[in-house]
Amino acid sequence: MLFNIVRTNTAVSTTADLISITAGAVRSFLIEEYDFTGDGTASAANEIGIYRVATAGVTGSGLVVPLQVESSVTATAFSGVVTTVWATQPTVAAAPVQVAGVNANGGSKFWRCNPNKNNAIVVPGGANAAASISIRAVLGTSNISARLQINEF
Repeated sequence: MLFNIVRTNTAVSTTADLISITAGAVRSFLIEEYDFTGDGTASAANEIGIYRVATAGVTGSGLVVPLQVESSVTATAFSGVVTTVWATQPTVAAAPVQVAGVNANGGSKFWRCNPNKNNAIVVPGGANAAASISIRAVLGTSNISARLQINEF
């Protein structure tokens, strides 16, 4: 099932997640595409990292409901959780899985996996830190908008 996860015009941080996605207990997902767009009024460099989570965050809130993309199938809710605020942020792996450069003044970065999905970002089920992805800045603090398309299976 395809879902879009959207967060708009939000300041990024190197120490706080823009978006955290945790897979459900028994369902995995793929990140199949993303786009990040700068929402600032002046030029500034930003790099957005997609990280694996080493240690889960504590007390997540600011929940985002993923939007189902396919209208021709029965409506199904995403089995995981999408969070934007933490009392204690997740600890991320030392190196991101992917990095996207975005200029704050309207720059954008779009990425889509190959048709055979051999380079999609796989997140296994488990409802724990190992089943989580963290989206946060590697560099920069500008406002950006983000959209990720995930395929839960």
